[in-house]
Amino acid sequence: MKRRPKRLFLISAGYLALAFGTIGIFVPVLPTTPFVILAAYCFSVSSPSLQRKIENSKLLGPYLAHWRTREGVSIPIKRRAIIMLWSSMALSALIVRNLIVILFLVIVGSIVTAHIVLIKTKRELPRTTNQEKLET
Repeated sequence: MKRRPKRLFLISAGYLALAFGTIGIFVPVLPTTPFVILAAYCFSVSSPSLQRKIENSKLLGPYLAHWRTREGVSIPIKRRAIIMLWSSMALSALIVRNLIVILFLVIVGSIVTAHIVLIKTKRELPRTTNQEKLET
């Protein structure tokens, strides 16, 4: 593959992966992190400036940071993910109203919840008061 077509292909693939990753933030069954990692890889090969934009993004940057550092995911993020997951599952169940589909949603939701709970939890450093800082 020539250089320019390869670059265009990788940029297009990066944007497509980025779109799926962004959708995954709001649709918990769609995984966000793998798509963001794929987009970062595509951009790292084709456009380092686009890669830096993802890494510095307030919305998508933390997904890459958690993956790169392997430090885990904070409890508030896990809580938010589980709430969004079950909210979207409940909304889907209310719209569909089909017992088999609802059972499927409960099974998928339970598996995804277990996965989220089992992801390594980021250890938060205890907050110190100003008085403690002054004493040390």
